Amino acid sequence: MNYLQKRNKKILFYLSRFPDFGGIERVTATLANYLSNQNISVDILSVRYNDKIDYTLNKQINIYHLPNSINLTSNNNIHYLQTLIDKNNYTTIIFQDSYETIEVLLYRINIRSAKLIIAEHNDPMAGFKLYTFKIKSRQLSLKEWIKLPLTLYYLTYKTRQRYRELYKYCNDYILLSTSFINGFKLISGLKTLEKLSTINNPLTIQRPISIPLKDKIVIFAGRLTSQKGIELLLDIWKLVQPKCPEWTLKIAGDGELRSIIENRINKEKISNIELLGYVSNMESLYKNASIFTMTSIFEGWGLVLTEAMSFGCVPIAFHSFASATDIIKNNINGFLIKPYNKKDYAHCLECLLKNENKLKILSNNAYQYSNFFNINNIGKQWLNMI
Repeated sequence: MNYLQKRNKKILFYLSRFPDFGGIERVTATLANYLSNQNISVDILSVRYNDKIDYTLNKQINIYHLPNSINLTSNNNIHYLQTLIDKNNYTTIIFQDSYETIEVLLYRINIRSAKLIIAEHNDPMAGFKLYTFKIKSRQLSLKEWIKLPLTLYYLTYKTRQRYRELYKYCNDYILLSTSFINGFKLISGLKTLEKLSTINNPLTIQRPISIPLKDKIVIFAGRLTSQKGIELLLDIWKLVQPKCPEWTLKIAGDGELRSIIENRINKEKISNIELLGYVSNMESLYKNASIFTMTSIFEGWGLVLTEAMSFGCVPIAFHSFASATDIIKNNINGFLIKPYNKKDYAHCLECLLKNENKLKILSNNAYQYSNFFNINNIGKQWLNMI
């Protein structure tokens, strides 16, 4: 794509909230800056926004918000978006939030000749995996048990219906990994998938020029929710900590299970563990930590894995999402553990904490491999797509 071709491109990212704390928002900002640096005009439109968060965006990038965040298909929103599209003549609209049902607004307007790209930032089978785990581990509440038939109906018929509609409406459908294609086929029931492509998420933080000096720190970063498997991590740390008392586990993040986690730590006297709450500067944690733990029931990509690896943190995760193998090469740059085997996870973590040489080798491999996901590599794939 030459200079003049790039200047004629106009991109609109559409998502449910921007700015915000999540991975989708960070990826959107990173991609928007990259494309803007390529002399492509970029705007961002979101349904909601958090005015307490400030993103570092190129000055040329405009951020728009819908006038009515409650009634998505209100006349005000329809008029606002149609006017925005007519005025700016976008050549590509990238719907970044396909697991949020905000596409209904796009169905109500004329996007003219713009190319519509849908980017799915989750495992297509995420809902099934979460409920399978909850059923097997008996974590469903009485209310969830009562609603289970309706939930399963939604996860099958309704989800298939929505995937088919999205696929029909778009020009290109992007998954985060080739490993998600079979799941997409299964849940959508589509037989021909010529619109389907895959692009990994880019690193959203600056990779240091070398691996920083490390302390005896293990970290976790994520929302304190059942999806992130935070209670599994407590069970694992209880097994490991008495055998490795010089190591500390630091948990970055907040969420609905915060009080439950605090109560368990106090009641069960779990030592060498710190709840940090929301951490705005994750780089400082990645810099000092030796190991990054992930215990998610499912993920779309696991952006924190590549972020941590870019600072030489060795990742350990459950092989609970297909794209994990795109990031972690088992016993080379980290470890993948059979879901949700806490004993195997604890054994692997303990062995790593006690083997300094192994830890250094994997740390260097993780650091080197993370460069594959730098924005220059991933951005070129997006340039080809648009």
